[in-house]
Amino acid sequence: MKYILVIFYWLPIAAFSQTFNLGGDAGLFVGSDASFYFGGNTTLNGNLNNQGQVTSFSDINFVSNTDVGSIKFIGTADQELIGEELIFFDFTVDKDGQLIVNPRKVTVNGTMSMARGVIKTDADQEVVIKGSTISGGTGYIEGRALGVLSNGELTFPTGINGFTNYITFSGFDPNITFEVRILRPDGSTLNPDEDIVGIADQVEWQVVSPEVPASAFVSVDFSGIDLENFQNGEQIRSEKYEAALVMYTVDDTLYHSVPGVFVDGSDPQSESFGRFESTERIPISSEVTRLNIALIPVIIRPHFFVPNSFAPNGELDENHLFRPFYSGDKVTSIYMRVFDSFNKEVYLFSQAGDDVDLSLMGWDGTMPSGQGAPNGVYYYTIQLQGETENHNQSGAVLLVK
Repeated sequence: MKYILVIFYWLPIAAFSQTFNLGGDAGLFVGSDASFYFGGNTTLNGNLNNQGQVTSFSDINFVSNTDVGSIKFIGTADQELIGEELIFFDFTVDKDGQLIVNPRKVTVNGTMSMARGVIKTDADQEVVIKGSTISGGTGYIEGRALGVLSNGELTFPTGINGFTNYITFSGFDPNITFEVRILRPDGSTLNPDEDIVGIADQVEWQVVSPEVPASAFVSVDFSGIDLENFQNGEQIRSEKYEAALVMYTVDDTLYHSVPGVFVDGSDPQSESFGRFESTERIPISSEVTRLNIALIPVIIRPHFFVPNSFAPNGELDENHLFRPFYSGDKVTSIYMRVFDSFNKEVYLFSQAGDDVDLSLMGWDGTMPSGQGAPNGVYYYTIQLQGETENHNQSGAVLLVK
């Protein structure tokens, strides 16, 4: 005789607080609007039909069940996921401690969310993400993960040493499989080129496209990277340094910086954080692509800027005057004239010396008579000399009231 345990949608929550063993002749059906909670160690020898949500506080063994629906791991203790090749829809880890994955392969077809906790995988295990991921939490996968990339982008929720170090791919061809492994690199192999100060030895992303060669834009989060103590490299004199993504090149066995943008990050310091986004596609093939974080010098050049509009009576104080802006160098002289559409001069300013301060000058939108100038387009010429470079610019500015 077979015993079947059925939970329908009108019974939304059911729970077993102790050890639960589903016999081999029994079946468990979880309806689409139902949630089933396992508080103790669970063994599901019988048939599981999970169309709702299974939540586990402890170890759970799916035995011969394979397509097991949506699951959520919570609680404070380390847990073990046991089974053969398991297929999930939504997969959520929101717990303290570790989730130890026993199956050789775990596939997530829906959404993978790593809110809290750590999944640890071995080199011969696979966590395959075929749907989407929810990032922004503190949880991560340490070890190896694979993703089948469709249109859009896919984030691998990887991390190591207690920090999230997610890597995101975008702009790729659809239905490409990428494999990502995160690990601590061999410090003896971290050899930078002459433009890199040093390379971090806390984390390395190894990326492979095992089926066909591909390319993608890559974004990495580098929480917990110590930007003050790097492997190898020599100090390069610069006014400023910042983190960058670097890639190992087989041809010269050196790491080179990847063109990109450093965003949302901290200045170099112990346990730095931030994100780096590549602005060029990174080629990925069946050979391992090694990516890391390095410190590079930032060349600071003087910056000259002239706004194309101003509003003397506007809400922003910094937009009340029309004037040039200059940074990164000392101004030694300034000559500026403004004309109306009839080529009549309405403003003139000239100064030279060691105390030129551009913030003390500017046209406030009044005529030489003291009356306010009407709305419209005015024309200017500016000649600025700095200690290292000169700027001559003519153009138009819109006065808005």
